[in-house]
Formats: sequence, C-alpha cells, structure tokens
Amino acid sequence: MALVTLTDLFSRYPDRTVAAFNVHNMEYMQAVLQAAEAAAAPVILMVGAPMLPYFGMGWISALCRYAAASSRQDICIHLDHSRDETQILQAIQAGFSSVMFDGSHLPLVENIRRTQQMAAAAHAVGITLEGEVGVLAGIEDSEATSQGSLTETADAVRFAEATGVNALAVAIGNKHGFYKGEPRLNFDRLAEIHQAVSCPLVMHGGSDTPAEQVHRLLGLGIRKFNFGTELKAAFAEGVRKALAVNPQVIEPPQLLGPAREAVRQRTAAKLALLGWGAEREVNAGD
Repeated sequence: MALVTLTDLFSRYPDRTVAAFNVHNMEYMQAVLQAAEAAAAPVILMVGAPMLPYFGMGWISALCRYAAASSRQDICIHLDHSRDETQILQAIQAGFSSVMFDGSHLPLVENIRRTQQMAAAAHAVGITLEGEVGVLAGIEDSEATSQGSLTETADAVRFAEATGVNALAVAIGNKHGFYKGEPRLNFDRLAEIHQAVSCPLVMHGGSDTPAEQVHRLLGLGIRKFNFGTELKAAFAEGVRKALAVNPQVIEPPQLLGPAREAVRQRTAAKLALLGWGAEREVNAGD
C-alpha cells in the first residue's frame, strides 16, 4: 500500500500493536512480506545498525525500499539501535521512513541532548524517531550488552517530553536474544510508564516471550513489538535441515528456500500472536 512512518502506523491502526522484524537479506524480506500479505498486516522492516558494516547501507536500503514498493500492506523501514548520528543521517538520506537513536548507554541528560538533535533531523524530513531509556541486556545483531537496567518512570517522562520522540523503547526486564527460563517482566513498571507517558511504547527483545506475557504487554501501551532472534534461529535451522537432507546441495533455492519458509512460518506465528490474520501458528516448530 505505502511506505509509512511509525506515526502513520500508530494512527492508521489505533488500539493495535504492529510487529517489527529484523531483516538481513532478500529471503528474510520475502518471508516477512509473504506472512504480512497472508495476515493483511502492516509490518516494520528493521535493519539492525550493528549489521550495516556487513551488508552496507545502500544495499539493504535498496532491498527494503523495493520490498515496500511491491507490498499491498503498509510498510515502515526502520533503522534499529543506531548510536551513530552520521549513520542515522545516512539512513534518512537512503530512504528509511523511521530511525532509532539509541542513547540508552548514556547519562540521561546526554541521551536527551543527542536524541533531541536526531529527532529534529528526522522530523525535518517527515520521518519518525524512536528513542530508548533504560538498558536491555543480551545480544542484538552481534552487539552484546552484559547488564540491563530498568527504565525509571520519571526518566521516561522527562525524556519523552524533552525529545518529542515518536516512540519510546523501555526496559522492564526484557532482553535481546533467548531467555534462560521464563522472562521476569516488570508489568507494574510498564503500567506506571504507560500511565505517565503519552507517546507509544516499544518492546525490544520480543522473541521467546510467552504468549500470556505478550497479551499482557499489549494492554499496557506497547504499540511496536520487535522480533529478531527467533527469525535468525528459524533461518539457520532451515539451512541446517536442507544440508541434512543433501549435504552436497549447492543450488541457492534448495538451500535458502527452506530457510525462507522457516522465517515465513515464524513471522506468521508472531503476527498471529499479536492478533493479525487467521493463522494461529504460535508455536511454529521450525
């Protein structure tokens, strides 16, 4: 339908949570769009900033923009977890419709100052900016953070009001990567932030979150729900299965086709978990 911003999605789909998926190549994008078409769901194609040195801004932005142009759904192209102002400006010039400045590792005053600058740059050309307060532990696209810290409600209020961000990522015990045991999310803290802050909230580290916890999160202001690790695991497992069937396989469709299908199934499951479409593959099993 259209290349849209986060604000477009929030306004066009009120009272809904939109799924954001980290994509790393053409097969990921095809899989996500196939699932989105089947579920009649808008989606956010996320490009993880730590991956940019691998595939390059020009290559990935061209793929994302082609994917968005070929879809019947509303598509947002979002730069995820960038700590580099120059990189964010490059993404804006490359045609991203949304960017994230991640200053969560900085003191709050410095996080606010630098986020303000990036918000001004993004808003000047009509695209959206996501910010973050609080720190998530875990690994996001090869970049590791050993220790997380919860978002303080007062900090979230101060940050949102001072920066004018279009979406705010919060840390409530969520983490990047797979959990060891069941996640211990602080729903009370999220409820406080939701009551105190008017801007939409973002759940990072959405992979591996049990369905019952996901459903609680959706009622507490989470409007953007990120998935990355489970798609990477599905892709890798698809490749491994293809090689197990034929260790000598060299044809890309025979190797990458199963990986793409595994990602499609996992994406469909996550869209269904958020209430999009008829497919109910919550445990995709790939």
